[in-house]
Amino acid sequence: MTHAGRWLATLIAVGAGATLAPACGAGAPAPRPPAAFGARSPERCAEDEIREYYCDELLPLASSLAAPEPYGSCPATVEPRAGRVEPLPAMAGFDSDYTAYMRRRTPPGHTCCYSWCSPLAVREPRDPPDDLGCRHPLAIRESFCFDELEGGASSPADGAYPGCPAALEPPRGVAFSAPPVVPFSPNATAGRRRYGFRECCYEWCSVGAPVPIAPKDDRSR
Repeated sequence: MTHAGRWLATLIAVGAGATLAPACGAGAPAPRPPAAFGARSPERCAEDEIREYYCDELLPLASSLAAPEPYGSCPATVEPRAGRVEPLPAMAGFDSDYTAYMRRRTPPGHTCCYSWCSPLAVREPRDPPDDLGCRHPLAIRESFCFDELEGGASSPADGAYPGCPAALEPPRGVAFSAPPVVPFSPNATAGRRRYGFRECCYEWCSVGAPVPIAPKDDRSR
């Protein structure tokens, strides 16, 4: 079933007063009662799934389907309008943990945050070029980092980073361009983790195409 279909089934269940099953992936925890809906939904992403977030401050202050207190002024679900992995789900559930985090960063605020799970394009590692394309004169250094995978990686980087895939294909839209397979970058990952971010990072270089310069129009002479 697609993300859209799973969220539609969830909303129908809420209206009927039924118990809810988390939406992303197999091996999800036991269903929770409707009163807990939105307190980080789904609870845990499956293997090779990335958690995506969407936050908004311009939301109605009352909803017939409100998030759990003390966030009752937030709707329990919204239609996300941004994400790094396509396609976006039809609906995203309220995430109390991320909402609390964002409100601490920008107090007092009325930020409401939502999350969902999207599959990463995990790939078998290949021997990359020595410079990952970075010696080209038109090279553009790029990177893609994300939170360590909650459900783990089917092909982990190594024992030190079990929640990071050894290689993947970066999602479209996160960079100018990317090769089909990008290996895990332990250096970039270690750099992010020194600042307290439990992230997995991947680096490469895209090659920009030269843009021809049009000749000047001298008809005004």
